[in-house]
Amino acid sequence: MSHECTHKCVMEFPPAFKDQLTATIGVDLLEAPEYAPVNIIKKGQKYVVRVCVELNAQIKKLICADWCICVAAESIGIGQEGEICETLCMDNCNPEPDCIDIEVPGEWLGEGDVKCGRVFYMVVTVVALDKCDKKPIGIAGFCRVGPVMVFGD
Repeated sequence: MSHECTHKCVMEFPPAFKDQLTATIGVDLLEAPEYAPVNIIKKGQKYVVRVCVELNAQIKKLICADWCICVAAESIGIGQEGEICETLCMDNCNPEPDCIDIEVPGEWLGEGDVKCGRVFYMVVTVVALDKCDKKPIGIAGFCRVGPVMVFGD
């Protein structure tokens, strides 16, 4: 899943570790099957939001966590809003970013009459959860995919 994401954001750590640790989130809305970045989607088509979380390699080996990743869309104007969440297991032994493709059905945001188009603002949130009791461990962030237009019959 090698793909350099268009949108990149910095994650936050607990204050005691802020200077020692770095992490970024990369996100893109991609149209299948070519998986090309888009921001205008057609109702009924298949899309994915690709999310890649990158911790600096040295600290990644010390953290045992899962990533809780959510894609949220808020309507600009009248329209359905929603959220899709997935869990991604952190691969501690691999220095490469942990990536996941979250499927966004074309119907998800295209309910009702969208022949003239409807705009949503899409954001991805990422929170690290410990593997013992699935509680946040203080590593969190969000990244804006930005405005997304949906249209179709």
